[in-house]
Amino acid sequence: MNHNYVIYALDISISSEALKPRNTAWVKLNVTGELEEVGYNIAELAQSIGMDLQRGIKVALGFEAPMWIPLPLISEDQRFKMTGRFHNELIRNSIRWFEGGAAPLVKTLPIGYMLFKELLNVRMEVSATCSIEDWSRADMFLFEGFATGEYKGKASKEFHLFKEMNGKLSSDDLVDAYLIASAFHQRLSGSYAPLLRTISWAHHLEVTSSRTDSEEVKVTAWNRDATGNVLTSVDTMTHGGFISVWDLIVERVNSERTLKPSSTIRLLTSHEACPVYGFMFE
Repeated sequence: MNHNYVIYALDISISSEALKPRNTAWVKLNVTGELEEVGYNIAELAQSIGMDLQRGIKVALGFEAPMWIPLPLISEDQRFKMTGRFHNELIRNSIRWFEGGAAPLVKTLPIGYMLFKELLNVRMEVSATCSIEDWSRADMFLFEGFATGEYKGKASKEFHLFKEMNGKLSSDDLVDAYLIASAFHQRLSGSYAPLLRTISWAHHLEVTSSRTDSEEVKVTAWNRDATGNVLTSVDTMTHGGFISVWDLIVERVNSERTLKPSSTIRLLTSHEACPVYGFMFE
């Protein structure tokens, strides 16, 4: 893996204000996990990503919203059979598919469309993937950030420290975006982002792949305890596969007639990839 990379994360707020130009919080971390940049403007985010790509820097981008929609299995007698996408989504206060997750999921489509369309104004062609193994041959790695229930920054007893220790994290949405980016940084580097080294948390979630070609979809999740030890578990979830929201966004952008003919997002998405990252707090 190229060690010259940056990580962006964007919080898709449930607020009705989220689609306004300056109401979608995003952050940027450098390769060491340091917080480099924050903002609320989609066009500015696209400009920042585009400039990094022009310099030959790999970009990881995460949306804090459901980016893979599970499909139910339908039996011969027309009964639906479906569990959550992964175990952590079902436990405690983290069930969000039919309530809190619906609004952010819908908003990812116009927000993602605006972002990638703006990005193509900066860089004519962009390649992207949802498979970490393929990132070496793509400009961007696309993932989902999981920040709900005990995975939200507010679930931490030390939530106030985020804002006190770094004045850039001035809102709850920025904190959520920061946690998403930091979770992926931990996965990639094996180390905590500097700000998280003083914050206690329960474990780290990483859902790396979801097979869509069988009735029982096996999801492998790596969890780390508070000391950093890896706890590996495999959950068997039942559903008929996924619809990738990333695919929907890219297809719409590439079909836009007003774009220059040579402008395109090349999506190298593996349909077995469903990367999700987050931190659970005590």
